[in-house]
Amino acid sequence: MPYQTQGVVIRNRRIKSVYYLMEIECPLIAAAVKPGQFIMLKISDNHSPLLRRPFSVYKSYPENHTRKTRKNHFSILYKEVGKGTKMMSQFRKGRKMDILGPLGNGFSIPSSSTFDKIVLIGGGIGIVSLYSLAEVFKESVLYVLIGGKTVDDILCLEDFAQFPEYEITKGKINSPEVIIEPDRILVDVNYPLTITRENSKSKLGNF
Repeated sequence: MPYQTQGVVIRNRRIKSVYYLMEIECPLIAAAVKPGQFIMLKISDNHSPLLRRPFSVYKSYPENHTRKTRKNHFSILYKEVGKGTKMMSQFRKGRKMDILGPLGNGFSIPSSSTFDKIVLIGGGIGIVSLYSLAEVFKESVLYVLIGGKTVDDILCLEDFAQFPEYEITKGKINSPEVIIEPDRILVDVNYPLTITRENSKSKLGNF
């Protein structure tokens, strides 16, 4: 069920290049959001810009989350591409936010026991919605492939690497430098990435 509610900016910082991470305190959204869902933010108190902006939820910390210092918070990762996101990049701690969400159906979460291996693939800002999905499957044999048009567009490596089951290997997907040996691995690849039968056998093991 979506809500129109208020939140408060806890932190808003540039993480690299034109990419920013904003953390918002909002108990309703933090408790209700599911992997793959998004929210709509009202950027301005006047009519410029007029329309709300959609953002995938990157992380959420409901009341019962183990990270007690962040309970009732959620975060978005966004790219400065126009007037609205440029305004957002200037928001400071304590700013009140008008939020609509969570929206969208989110991911259909299958039972992890259904699959021997799970592969998540995202490029650039598209990796954002996959973090909460990776949390669901963190006890599974899980491969996460992260791509970007440039080095600055490869995001979230540090956060994914915090899962204890992950090991990081960096390199091009078409390079022998990428070797996957453990059951769980995070691969930093150049974009665009195409998984084919040939390279899945030679570079990505027996999927």
